[in-house]
Amino acid sequence: GSNYPRLYWGAFTPTT
Repeated sequence: GSNYPRLYWGAFTPTT
């Protein structure tokens, strides 16, 4: 993934 957090299930999770 990218180095920025994305909106996931209503919470921001860091992409790997």
